[in-house]
Amino acid sequence: MKKILIFIGVGLLVYGCVQKNFSNNITPPDQRPRANEIHAKFFNRSGQVNLAKYRGKVILLNFWATWCPPCRMEIPELVKLYKKYRPLGVRFIVLSVQFQEHRSQEYFENFIKKYSMNFPVGLASPKTLMDYQINPIPTTFLIDKNGKIALTMVGRQPLHQFEQGLNELLSEK
Repeated sequence: MKKILIFIGVGLLVYGCVQKNFSNNITPPDQRPRANEIHAKFFNRSGQVNLAKYRGKVILLNFWATWCPPCRMEIPELVKLYKKYRPLGVRFIVLSVQFQEHRSQEYFENFIKKYSMNFPVGLASPKTLMDYQINPIPTTFLIDKNGKIALTMVGRQPLHQFEQGLNELLSEK
């Protein structure tokens, strides 16, 4: 039974890798749910990265996997966004969902270097994956300055979708 559930879960994640949701409707501030704190092991940062530390900043929280082709295609877009929006105060957190692959720290360090991922990259805990109901990937959450989820984007997104959402959140008081 456990193997069947794992197979179904992996199947849904893979299915999600090819789906796209280009709707960029920011949720009105009074209807936004609070973002749950994240728990992850970070590969390129010492210590814990957490959302509370970034209160007052817009946060881009992305869930992905090294084996997901759309996720890999989205990484260069995230790198471009990081270079453009980091100086504006946007914080990036990118979490892998490699729950069945037991990859080494070195594997992730090499992957991060290959793709020039200078933002915090970690391995999401099962609790974080459950809290954010990650299925499918890639999935990106834009979190407002008050720590609330303003936009959820499922599937690979074009650069302008991210920019539109980030610009709108940056302009909020």
